[in-house]
Amino acid sequence: MGELSSYCKHTIAICGTHGKTTTSSMLAYALIKLGVKPSFMVGTPKFNEYEGSAYGDKEYFVIEADEYGVNPPLDKAAKFLFLNPDTILCTNIDFDHPDVYDSLDTVKDTFRSFFTKANNLIVCGDDINALETAKHSGKKFKTYGFSEKNDIQIKEFRTTSDGTELTLLIENKPHKFYTTLWGEKNSSNTAGVISVLLQYGFSSSEIQKAIQYFTGAQRRFELLYKTNDIFLFDDYAHHPAEIKATIESARRRYPNKILRVIFQPHTFSRTKMFLKEFAEALVLADTAYILPVFSSAREKGSEFNVTSQDIVAQAKILGKTNIQTYDTKEGLLEELTKVIGANEVIFTMGAGNVYELGDDIIKVIHAHHTEKR
Repeated sequence: MGELSSYCKHTIAICGTHGKTTTSSMLAYALIKLGVKPSFMVGTPKFNEYEGSAYGDKEYFVIEADEYGVNPPLDKAAKFLFLNPDTILCTNIDFDHPDVYDSLDTVKDTFRSFFTKANNLIVCGDDINALETAKHSGKKFKTYGFSEKNDIQIKEFRTTSDGTELTLLIENKPHKFYTTLWGEKNSSNTAGVISVLLQYGFSSSEIQKAIQYFTGAQRRFELLYKTNDIFLFDDYAHHPAEIKATIESARRRYPNKILRVIFQPHTFSRTKMFLKEFAEALVLADTAYILPVFSSAREKGSEFNVTSQDIVAQAKILGKTNIQTYDTKEGLLEELTKVIGANEVIFTMGAGNVYELGDDIIKVIHAHHTEKR
């Protein structure tokens, strides 16, 4: 990817532990709508009507910059260190990938090394880890976010039935934007994209028109099915912070609906490292159903001695009993058949193959409506 991007005048790298797929997809989409025919490579099969990658003109190359290792455990070098971007946008920095990094400090050190590559550095100023890392990189940088200390401030955001209305202060003047995405995190991601586009000379009115119909990346709050009163979504969230953000966004969008989450933990190392945090995030749903850990070829479960039941145990320590585990798809579907009623939002969630349950859950929802009639 570093070699491919070197053929373009401006490489824009979107990094961050969370939110980089949505943000890089939105930026690529906006540039397409602005008529500049960008090249891009983002971590999703599809966004809107576009495939997740394309080679266009040689002016702009948008790339989702991954902090994961090249080939753990043999080669833990961060992938994004092979890139040489003109601009870096960082959404946040958090501790993840314990099979590659041993601490948050190690993660921050790696991002700092990446930041030094940029001519233009833009970070979410609300994220303390990203802000500190940018300060220690020795590079000049600009910030965006909700805090009034940011160069571009999200003054207000309002959830509507169709998306979010944003008011951003740009050089102390209010500018209104609209997006079909929901939630505080996606409002922040949108502000990041706007910050980049302004950096390249596009006007706020041009940007507003370019981003307004972006519907999101595949497997990011993706609507799979809906009836009058039941919605089924799929989401790639696999870190506790992502799960929490997705649930909070769903609560804001559907405040009066029952929220059920079907979660598949991804990798034994991450599950063991964040047991308490997974429990704290999942109990925010009305009910959470946890499948067996999705194993990776690079790990052996026997080395970690952790199961999905350990998340339930952590929830009980918190005094919560709204989490259950299911070892088989059949057991889960049998339970859903018993409990699914009216006025519900259901999520399949995780970075493994949990999305494959979508068709089976739709059949359960159909059966519910047949009985209801």
